Amino acid sequence: MGLVRGITRRVELPSEPGEWIEVRLLSWVERKEAREVRLSAIIRDAHALGPELRASIRETQQDSSGQAPVDPLAAYDHETVLTRGIVAWSFDAEVSPETIRLLDEPTALVALRAILQIDTESEADRKNGSSRSITPSQATPM
Repeated sequence: MGLVRGITRRVELPSEPGEWIEVRLLSWVERKEAREVRLSAIIRDAHALGPELRASIRETQQDSSGQAPVDPLAAYDHETVLTRGIVAWSFDAEVSPETIRLLDEPTALVALRAILQIDTESEADRKNGSSRSITPSQATPM
């Protein structure tokens, strides 16, 4: 594949019949940035907890025998992914970081999952220039 320019998908919004958001594949640098922003927030939150609470959390994690499922979305800063990945939409407002912050949560999550899902599509789809729409049911949890 090489370069990620021009790889986009249109996502139909289930909560807004007839409305859509077009998202694009993020480059490795953009994905790295979104992970780093998220990691910084986690570290900042952990420091705010204090040493006693952090120790308690560590003990709880060590005591649990089952492994809780990890949501892949948790690894990325959502605002970074959305502002880098949304390129167009059917709403009556220009796409900008400010208007992206105004999305409701269900719409933001559909877009977020679709952005992160694009790179899991087959190389054949990309080479064929397929720009099919992704319905929310296809934007599966990652």
